[in-house]
Amino acid sequence: MKLVSIGEILWDVFPEGEFIGGAPFNLAAHAARLGNESHLLSAVGDDPYGKRALAEMTRLGVLQDLMTVSRRNPTGIVSVSRASAEEASYTILRPAAYDDVSPSTELLDRVNQIAPQWLCFGTLFAHPESGLATVRKLLEASPGRRFYDVNLRDGHYHWDTVETLLQAANVVKLNEHELGWVARKSGFQGQSFSALCDSLSKEYALETICVTRGGRGCGICHRGEVADVPGESITVASTVGAGDAFSAMLLHGIASGWTITECARKANRLGAFVASRQGAVPDYDAKEQLAA
Repeated sequence: MKLVSIGEILWDVFPEGEFIGGAPFNLAAHAARLGNESHLLSAVGDDPYGKRALAEMTRLGVLQDLMTVSRRNPTGIVSVSRASAEEASYTILRPAAYDDVSPSTELLDRVNQIAPQWLCFGTLFAHPESGLATVRKLLEASPGRRFYDVNLRDGHYHWDTVETLLQAANVVKLNEHELGWVARKSGFQGQSFSALCDSLSKEYALETICVTRGGRGCGICHRGEVADVPGESITVASTVGAGDAFSAMLLHGIASGWTITECARKANRLGAFVASRQGAVPDYDAKEQLAA
């Protein structure tokens, strides 16, 4: 599987330490860990954080041919605080280097040459108009399938952007809170899960909708088929990055032709493993995760 993930690479700064992160980076890193050709399209600053971020990309097998270095803004940083292991709040410092990504002709040509099976994007990067314009141009340059991780962060989204990205996607992942918000904004509030998925699929021409439910697993609607798959029993260390690991396994499974239930079960398992560890991309045995 070839994957291009568009958006932020940054450092999550916790009271106990600093961890490489950013949902698009995490997704790319987990996809690479699972044995896929994984490219990140982003930027770092010309600073120590940027050098460390590129070193982490190399260590984790994420390809850097779509990366640039910003001379204007620093590498992204997010201050993370937690009320509990399962509840995190984020203070996102912007502008950051990833806000300087520009869809040059050279960059668009390179994406077209890669011909990714998946082009992946999220709300945070697309929140400023410049980011949304970049995503649009990249979508025009690539004929592959489109994965949208809704991933809302306070102060960094509005409905017009989310709806535009929903219209551009084939596969969408969101959590229960985000699903409720999307249902209200799109006028489908109060429907059952299966009816809501059917309404959203028809409204936005979506192939797959996946709703993560934390420890209770996930629900997936895929081409009219609905699967409700329970989660794994674990002791949670940190939920940061767990959803991105879930997404990587989900896309790997869809591309591999697994049943939607198998995709959900293995995605739940990997997401749970990551939630049981500190850091968004902890070490794990990919063969073990894929064989489970």
